[in-house]
Amino acid sequence: MVWLWVWGIITAINLVVEFLVSKLFTIWFSAGGMVTLLVVALVPNISLIWQFIIFAGVSVALLICVRKLCVKLLDNSQTATNQTRK
Repeated sequence: MVWLWVWGIITAINLVVEFLVSKLFTIWFSAGGMVTLLVVALVPNISLIWQFIIFAGVSVALLICVRKLCVKLLDNSQTATNQTRK
């Protein structure tokens, strides 16, 4: 039961940091914490090592798979062209 609180606090801290930074820096760890929280809620006797494996696996998988897409979609830079301003 104590691990539910631990993963909830980890998730909340990462969400607060993400809201303060807003550069897609800790959102992956927030999602990993939420998934681990759900797994611990459904399987209360899961070992601590499996909890860390789930947390790290989900966080890294999201970081690798989704970050490039999010950065591409949120890119506000202008595309260089041959036109000059007058």
